[in-house]
Amino acid sequence: MKSTFEITTFLAENREAVILSYNNLTKEAHFNGTSLKSFMTDLVQMFKNNRVASEKLAKAKFEMFLDVVYYEQFDKIADFKQDALSKKYTGTAYMAIV
Repeated sequence: MKSTFEITTFLAENREAVILSYNNLTKEAHFNGTSLKSFMTDLVQMFKNNRVASEKLAKAKFEMFLDVVYYEQFDKIADFKQDALSKKYTGTAYMAIV
């Protein structure tokens, strides 16, 4: 009988890489306080959306998924910074640059 693949078990086995990626995110200049739980939830969702159903496929895509989730979180940070600049310079000539 073939054993079923569990995403959470796979991520638990590779938690050092996940936590390292999250810690790198927290060192960004405009880190917005995203929790490790949120980061992990996004990663699990990415595995589910891409229908990763085997450990072989999970190993092949793991680093790519970590990078994608990292950059998605980083984009949220960049959007936060952009929104702050937009509010600060609304109605000024500088707004055209922002």
